[in-house]
Amino acid sequence: ERVPFLPDVWQSKLLDVVDSRNSALVVAPTASGKTFLSYYVMERCLCRSDRGIVIFVAPTKALVNQVKAEIDARFEKHYKYTGTQVVGVFTRDFRENELTCQILVCVPQCLQILLMSATNLSWTERIEAIVLDEVHSIGDVNGEVWEQIILLARCPLIMLSATLGDVDRFEKWLKEVEAAKGRKLYTVKHGERWNDLKTWVFDPSKPKDEGLVSLHPCSVLKPESAMSIPDTLKILPEECVALYGTMRPALPPDVATRLSPDVFFSSC
Repeated sequence: ERVPFLPDVWQSKLLDVVDSRNSALVVAPTASGKTFLSYYVMERCLCRSDRGIVIFVAPTKALVNQVKAEIDARFEKHYKYTGTQVVGVFTRDFRENELTCQILVCVPQCLQILLMSATNLSWTERIEAIVLDEVHSIGDVNGEVWEQIILLARCPLIMLSATLGDVDRFEKWLKEVEAAKGRKLYTVKHGERWNDLKTWVFDPSKPKDEGLVSLHPCSVLKPESAMSIPDTLKILPEECVALYGTMRPALPPDVATRLSPDVFFSSC
């Protein structure tokens, strides 16, 4: 009833965490279905009142613009009093409605400025949740800015990542930080995605409507390593068939027959 689809168990747990006003660390692959939580929090904030604020933090200006466009397409609200907008943006190059919106999309450096300004005290008290997308950026250059946001936040945090390295160490630190604020941290790990990801590259020599060209995962392997495909290299079924078609002329006849998809999968 809370979302317009039937959530998986791990997604239902995330909804429960958000509704309990606690913080969540979500580690799941790209396209696995974790970003829906951000829009759930935004919609709940917009429906509850005209004063609540949700902040979405993205590491780059390009991601900020992408998320802002998505919010514009998803939400529309008419306010009783003028001066309040649904969404605002704050990057190092552009700022709009950052203090008069209910959903602020920004880069971490700009949120740090807002949180550390004494003149914004009443504004910070209205923040209901902060979404930290790509939170593994805390390990990159300027990672201390992400750390300061986590320490300064007086509201629940929703931290999303597809490539977080040392999850256990990060989780231990976050639990200590959130416990000091009177909140619990729940970690949800999920290893599957709904959709397979296919890699494409743009070929400028082709006409614009034909510029996108499929890039086979095995094309990135060095010749000396091509005899053993790493476990981390994901190959779609159609890419397996293409690989077999390329290898078949060079294979001994008995091996080619054994690896033929019709034969190889006959026992499945």
